[in-house]
Amino acid sequence: MSCRYLLALFAMVATPATANETVRARQALSGPQAIRSYDFLNGTYDSPLADKPVKLNAGTAATGVSTVSAQVVFGDLDGDDNEEAVVVWQDEGAVGGSSGGTVYRLLEGELTSVWTIPQASRIDGWLQKALIDEGDLVLARDPEQSPNAPYCDGVMLSRLYYAESEFRVRQTYCDDGSDPTSPVLKAAMPEDVRAFVEQREACDHFRGEPVEGEGEEALARLEFVQRQIFESCSGTDAELQRLRHAYADHPTVAKALAAFEYPIETTGEMDGADRDIDLAAEPTLQSGVYGALVLGVDSANGRFSGVYQASAKPECSLRLHGLMDRLDEPLRLAAQVLRDARKGPEENIGVVSGRLVAGVDVKGKPTAWLRLDQIPPGCAELNALSDAQAAPQPQTVPGAWISVHWTVTERAYFHTEPHASTVRKAYVVTGDTLRGYAETAEFIELEYVAPKGRATRGWINWMDVMPSLWLGDGAEM
Repeated sequence: MSCRYLLALFAMVATPATANETVRARQALSGPQAIRSYDFLNGTYDSPLADKPVKLNAGTAATGVSTVSAQVVFGDLDGDDNEEAVVVWQDEGAVGGSSGGTVYRLLEGELTSVWTIPQASRIDGWLQKALIDEGDLVLARDPEQSPNAPYCDGVMLSRLYYAESEFRVRQTYCDDGSDPTSPVLKAAMPEDVRAFVEQREACDHFRGEPVEGEGEEALARLEFVQRQIFESCSGTDAELQRLRHAYADHPTVAKALAAFEYPIETTGEMDGADRDIDLAAEPTLQSGVYGALVLGVDSANGRFSGVYQASAKPECSLRLHGLMDRLDEPLRLAAQVLRDARKGPEENIGVVSGRLVAGVDVKGKPTAWLRLDQIPPGCAELNALSDAQAAPQPQTVPGAWISVHWTVTERAYFHTEPHASTVRKAYVVTGDTLRGYAETAEFIELEYVAPKGRATRGWINWMDVMPSLWLGDGAEM
């Protein structure tokens, strides 16, 4: 997350005062939600621009020189299980505006103001809204428009907590919308998305908890953490996929959902409470066919390669190369569509980055999950590999090959042996996908599988095979 955190070093002191008596009570409620008996959105408030009291109707009113509006949120801010009310008002005129708010609570049955939120204009931190998140008061303001103000490409959030009869600032930071756990973003989310985010927050909390030490206490803690991971994370992969498809056309929600790591239930973390935690093993990347993806893994040399077939638009078929140099997932890769590869096979034209994750499905079958960090222009057929739509693909055909290639020449002839004198009549053409098994200095043993499944295998000269993508730092594959 690219937020800039600005720790505030001051406290905001509560100043009790009698609330506006013109806020009329609705049908009386009792208990923790008793304060909701008061109809704040139809009360009377002072208008700074009109310099007079204004009676609101369903949260808004016109003064002749401005429009006054108000919003209210309820929640427990002091931990006594009784709700407070936070009213945010905005007074907007043609040439100016002012915003502010008040925190109310019930004291001995009387509605009382316990803190006045400082007023702000359009240029010095306009108050957009207030939220109550996990017991904190969250104020969302526009960024200040002054030379000394910190840059913010979103909204400035202040988190305050109530202690010893005063509101204290926990932190102030810029919320740029990239964090799916943002209180502002969560408040605007559909209910099913918000429920998922809350579950994943609990899940990720335990996934990120390190358990150190030895002995029975450390083992007991490790078992507890694993049990919590199993209980809080179960089903989140399927729900994340459902939500990504359901909200693919909702930019804000789609961006938030794309930020979550996926998958997590097939990466060795979801072993269950009864499984021996010392026996949990990470899944390994395996050669094979995974739907449209043909993947070759050369474990001996620590590299992998593959081709993703875009059958509807062959020039958007994708080749990919990567190094197995990471202990954690995902593996990074470079990818290039056939259209760009043909322009200059040795020039890395149009190369994009991506990620590959190995896993296993519920039946124990290997899976491969390929995501591109950006979709090559003109290749909407590859949108299925975007963050919002990508999903693990089960292995449909296991393989013993160690690499995957494209043909670069118009005709590439097979040979019986890795020698020019053993040429055969069988050949493949430019752009055909080949599976590699063995290599010499001049030849590579390749197999071509036709659309109907017929396979042709033999040795092909390296000069007829498309040069590998350069991965940087001297690593070429």
